[in-house]
Parts: sequence; structure tokens; C-alpha cells
Amino acid sequence: MWKLELQYYGKLTCNFQEKVLAKNTLNSAGFGICANSLLTALKKEKYRQVIPVGCYLPKVMRQHSIKEALDLLGRCARGTAYYHLAGAEGCMAGIESVFDEINIFVPETDMLIHTNHYLTSRFKQDDLASLMLPDSYLRSQRMCTLMQKNYGSITEELMMEILADHDNYPDSICRHTDKTKPAYINSETLASIIMVPEDGTMYISCGNPCRYEYEEYRLKGDRTLLQDMPAAILQ
Repeated sequence: MWKLELQYYGKLTCNFQEKVLAKNTLNSAGFGICANSLLTALKKEKYRQVIPVGCYLPKVMRQHSIKEALDLLGRCARGTAYYHLAGAEGCMAGIESVFDEINIFVPETDMLIHTNHYLTSRFKQDDLASLMLPDSYLRSQRMCTLMQKNYGSITEELMMEILADHDNYPDSICRHTDKTKPAYINSETLASIIMVPEDGTMYISCGNPCRYEYEEYRLKGDRTLLQDMPAAILQ
């Protein structure tokens, strides 16, 4: 867990995962990002060399608004990933990417739910989730059920319970190792993260949330960035 304060850009709270800075980050401009892995077939005609995610995500989170961050992601995000942006003012968007294009999602009924498979129709034909992460579909369905059931009454505490859900264990939202399956399709929850951009707060469980309590991390001070930044910096 890193807390950074950058001149002219404000403060960042970053959960450092998979050697990627800013993969899960909340900033003092009032928005946060969570990035997630997807899998797609590598076809020669569609393959492109792309900018490494660790190079552009920190810049995305140094932007001064969610609109600027989304615009930068739209230009840079390629490869196999999903990016979820949400802001203190209620703005929310998701981006699915493949090597040569992206698709942007906006919420329906104020919610965006995503796991480890593609939702974009034109990306589904090459999606490998059914082979490598088949539980992704069940986790997504379960999350939708729980979120819709509690629509309008979601709190941090309720999200902690939802993220510790064991329906369809061990292939549940709170994912556990299944020793009966081969290693290449086996995985478990390494961290669980809840962000509240409006409050400048992150809650992080450093492992399965059924075993590890959430710790609170809070950005100190005003979320508003300085308005008298040099023009060169703003550009």
C-alpha cells in the first residue's frame, strides 16, 4: 500500500499489485480506478505492440477529472484488460480492451458489474475465460443478484459481506484454491478492495475477506486540487 503526494497533482492512495503501480488507486481529485485481467486468443492479424499498463495507469491517475482520465485511457488502453472508473460526483465508466480496440460501458441503474470475462459482443468470440476462468460467469451472476437485492441500501459494511460471499465455494466471489483442479486454472483472492471516492477512503483486505479484516486508508485533507497550477503543468 503506497500513499503518494505529487506536486501539482495532489494525493494518491495506491494498492500495489502484480508489480503494477496505480492498478487500484484513489486520488485527491475525487475518482478511483480498479483494473482487472481478461484473457483473449492471440491472433497474429489482431496482435499489436501496446504500451505497458504500468506506464500509462500512473498518468491516468494524475489527471484532474474522471473525464480526462477516461479520455487518456481511451487513447492508451490496449491489450487484454478491464478498467473501472468511478468518481465522487457519481460519474462511472468501464473500459474493456483487446489489442486493437476498446469498448466503453456506462452504468445501468447506477451499477457496473464486471469479473474476468468479456461483455462486449464482438470480443466474446476470442474470449478464453470459459477455458481458463469458467467461474467468472458464476461470480458475475452472483454479484448481480446480491447488488440488485440490496439496491439503494449499499454501504461499505454490506460490500464487505458481499465480497466475502461463498456461494458456489470455492469458485465464489471470495475465491479459494480448489486442489482438485489443475494449477493453470486455479486461483484465489489475494486482496479485496472497496473505494468510496466521495469520502477519499479505501478499505483493503490483504487476502480472502472471509479471513482478513478490511483496513481503512484515507486521503487526508481537501480532495480539491490547486486551481493556480502553472499552465504548462495543466497541459
